[in-house]
Amino acid sequence: MKDLRDELFQKIEHKKITACLYTDMDGVVSGISSALNEAERIGLIVDFSVSEGTDVLAGDLLMQISGTPKQIAVAEDMIIGHISKFSGVATAAKAFVQKAGHHMRIVCGSWKKMSSNIKNELRTAIETGGAHVRISDDPMVYLDKNYVAMFGGIQASLTAAAQFNDRKKCIQVRGRFENGDIVREAWTAITAGADIVYVDTGRIDDLRRITQSLKPVLQEMEATADYRKVEFAFGGGVRYGDLDALKEAGADIVGVGRSIVDAPLMDLRLEVTKAEDPLYAHGDYDLLDKSELKIEGIFLNQTNLTELAVVVAEEIGINAEDVLVIDVRDGTVALDILQKRLDPSKFIAKEERILRRLRDLKGITLSEEAHISSNGMLGWIVGNDADIEEGLQAMEMSQSLVTQIKESISNRVIVFPTGTEVERGEIEDTNTPLIMGKFAAAGFSVDKGEILKDDVELFSRKLWRAAEKGYSVSITTGGVGAENKDHSVEAVLRLDPQACTPYIAKFQVGHGRHSKDGIRIAVGQLGLTTFIALPGPNDEVSVCIDTVVRGISEGWSKEILAGELARILRTRLKEKIGVMMHYHHNA
Repeated sequence: MKDLRDELFQKIEHKKITACLYTDMDGVVSGISSALNEAERIGLIVDFSVSEGTDVLAGDLLMQISGTPKQIAVAEDMIIGHISKFSGVATAAKAFVQKAGHHMRIVCGSWKKMSSNIKNELRTAIETGGAHVRISDDPMVYLDKNYVAMFGGIQASLTAAAQFNDRKKCIQVRGRFENGDIVREAWTAITAGADIVYVDTGRIDDLRRITQSLKPVLQEMEATADYRKVEFAFGGGVRYGDLDALKEAGADIVGVGRSIVDAPLMDLRLEVTKAEDPLYAHGDYDLLDKSELKIEGIFLNQTNLTELAVVVAEEIGINAEDVLVIDVRDGTVALDILQKRLDPSKFIAKEERILRRLRDLKGITLSEEAHISSNGMLGWIVGNDADIEEGLQAMEMSQSLVTQIKESISNRVIVFPTGTEVERGEIEDTNTPLIMGKFAAAGFSVDKGEILKDDVELFSRKLWRAAEKGYSVSITTGGVGAENKDHSVEAVLRLDPQACTPYIAKFQVGHGRHSKDGIRIAVGQLGLTTFIALPGPNDEVSVCIDTVVRGISEGWSKEILAGELARILRTRLKEKIGVMMHYHHNA
C-alpha cells in the first residue's frame, strides 16, 4: 500500500528532524527496551533515553530521537505505544506497593491471562513498579478453585499435593465446601498442610472472619513443635482504596488484577524540537531556493526526458531522482534541482560537458547559441572563473568567521550568585567558586558575575546582557524555589519561552510559604548562549555540577541536560528527606 507520507515529505526529506518524547504525568517508566528496539527498526538515532524504572514527573523528557521526517512521523505512531501502556501499569503497581508498605505483599498475576505478544512486557512493568508476579518467591504448589473442584474439596487437594514436600502449598478458599463455611475451609486447609490460605471471594469480611477466628489459634500453636508459619492472601476485584481495610483485616498477601493491568495509559507526547539540514561535507552550500536550471537553444523530438535529467545529475554530482524536468517550450527546457545543498566544485564550469553529452542523446538538437542559465550559485555551471573564485573565497571566509565566532563563544562561561541573603553577606557564596573551578579545570574561560537581586526584570536583563557579551553559558544558583521571591526560572523563560523547566519537587500552592506549585530548574537557549538555573544549596550544586560541565562540553541539547539534572537533584532531595526522617525518628 502506498504511503502518502513519502509524497508529503518529498520536499523536506533531506532534513534532519530532532524530536523529544515527554510525559504529561507523574509515574514510573516501563517499556523502554522494546521502544529502543522499535527505534532501531525504524532507523532512528536515539540521542538520549531514560532507563527502565525511572521515576518521572509531568513534563520530563523520556527520549530524544533524530531521523528523517517520515521516520519521526512513524515514531510517533509506534514508539509511544511501547511505553505508555506499560508505564501506566508500572505506575499503578508502584502506587499499590507504596500504599501497602511493609505490611502486605502486592501480587499481580493477571499478566498470564493476556495475549502472548504483551505478556513479557506486562510482567516486566509489574516488577518495575515493585509488585510481585507470584504469590511466593519460594517453590510452590498452587491449588486454585478449579483444582479444588476437581479433587472434590480442600482436604483431598492438599493430600494430593503433599507428595511435593519441598514446596509451599497455596490453596484458594471460596466457601464452596465444608457446608459453605469458609472459616472451616480455611481451618481444614491449615490442618492439611497449607502454607498460604488464599481467600478468593472479593469480600473483605470473609478474610476478617477467617483471621479473627484462626489467628489466635495459630498464635497458640507457635510454641508447639508442629508449628509452621501460615499466611493469609486475599484477591478479587481489589482496588487501591481497599488496602487499609485489608491491612486491618489481616491480609499478608494481596492479589491485584484489573486495577494494575488495566491502569490508565501514561500520557506521552512527541514534540519536534529542531528541523535542520543534515551535516554535509566541507564545501557544500545551500542553493537558497534558487534551484531552477534552464537549458536554452534545445529542441526535442521524441526525447527521453529521464535520460536528459540523468546527464545533468551526473555532471553536477547528485542523484538522478533529484533532477526534475518541470517545463519544455520554445527551445527551452527548465529543470528543478530538488537537492538543496550542493558542492560547487562538482558543477563549476560544467556547461560545455553537459551540452556535449546532450548532443549525443537521441531526439535532442542543440542550436549554435545553446547555453545553460540559472540565478544564484547554479549559474556557476557556465564557468566565469573570476566570479567563481571570488564567490568561493567569500564563502570560505564567511564559514571560517562563523566557526571562529562559535569557537570563541563556546569557551566562555559566567556564573551569577543570586539572592538577598548572599548580597547582604548573611550566607557565604560557596557555589560560585565551585562552579568556576569545575569549568576552569575543563578548559573553559570563566568569569564571576554580579549578585543578582530578587527581581525578575533585573534578573532577565542581566542574563540578556551576558548573552550580548558573548558568553556561551550563563549559570545562576538559587532562586528556583516555590516562594514569590524566587525568579530564576521565570527569568530564563522570558529569554527562552521554550526553555526546559523540569520539577525537582511539587507542592500545594498556598501551603506554608509556597506561592508556586514546586521547585524547578531551567535550561534555556538564546542564540548561542545556554542559560542554566540551578538550586542554591551547595550540596545540590555539588552533586550536579559535573553533569553540567559534561553536558556543555559534549553539546547536549537543553532537553537532555535539563532532564539529567532533574533526576540527579530529585535523588539528592530524596536522600536528604530520608536523613531528616531518620533523625526525627531517632530523636
